[in-house]
Amino acid sequence: MAQFDTPVVTDAGAKLMAQVLSGSSKIEFISLSIGDGEYTTEQKQDSELRARTALKNQRMSFPFSSVTITDGINVCLKAVVSNENVTESFYIMEMGLWARDAADETSTPILYSIITASAGDYLPVYNGS
Repeated sequence: MAQFDTPVVTDAGAKLMAQVLSGSSKIEFISLSIGDGEYTTEQKQDSELRARTALKNQRMSFPFSSVTITDGINVCLKAVVSNENVTESFYIMEMGLWARDAADETSTPILYSIITASAGDYLPVYNGS
């Protein structure tokens, strides 16, 4: 069974959130990415993860199927992770949430948050079912 560590908001994600709180920006969550990059204990330190701008080895990305506010204070992001295009099985060892400043049409997506795994989820090659 997969064992994921505590998610960490990146420096870029914290900056975007500060801009949202100041009223100068609006956040748009873009996608969930998964990868098989493995992290050392040192690389899993919050300060190291906050500085990341990409996953170590992103394998796939999926759009969010819904973004809703739950209980008035939490955001629920839903994405369907499919193995339909997987040609080589791998373990999901890292995931990232990508967002952009929707108030700026020229903004590019940033790695908003990252989560690493101590034991990843196995994503097998697609077998047609």
